[in-house]
Amino acid sequence: MTAAFRASCPRLLVLLLSAAGAVAAESPRAITLSERLPFAEDAAGDVGITGGPGGMAKGIEERCDLQRAIPRAIAAAAARKHVTVVLSENPEAAAGPVLAITIEGVMGMRGGAWTGAKSLTLRGELRDGAAVLGSFVARAERTSLAKGICATLIDAGEELAAPIAKWLQKPVMKARLGEA
Repeated sequence: MTAAFRASCPRLLVLLLSAAGAVAAESPRAITLSERLPFAEDAAGDVGITGGPGGMAKGIEERCDLQRAIPRAIAAAAARKHVTVVLSENPEAAAGPVLAITIEGVMGMRGGAWTGAKSLTLRGELRDGAAVLGSFVARAERTSLAKGICATLIDAGEELAAPIAKWLQKPVMKARLGEA
């Protein structure tokens, strides 16, 4: 090594460390999520006596505010993890990463805890353009004596918001979140 090179090494090291610090300090890119989650066309519903195409799924979709409550809960949980989630009416038009979540299944009869546990299953995929950055299935099951089916399922969605937010920090393919 020449004397001139050795003399410039500390300045070069400071420049490299400064550049690395500037990159690490950048806030994460915003992730876009639909403000209203769709129910899968073949969303699983109850089986047995209440069985039928979709079981209770169609009724829950029509009566409960799951489609809007879950995205709000995910955005709030993500903010606590320093991840920016932007709710959008039209996420397909967004630039950058887009999280698409579908309500795959809702199980539970009306009647509170007397009719058994209520469960919620979500399927999600994080994309940036054509690239799939990660995917997950999330499931939560709740029982509540004091709440009806809608409130219990919204609680289940809020419970799933935390593991989904954590997953957003480091998305992987085929993740199982909650009780999935």
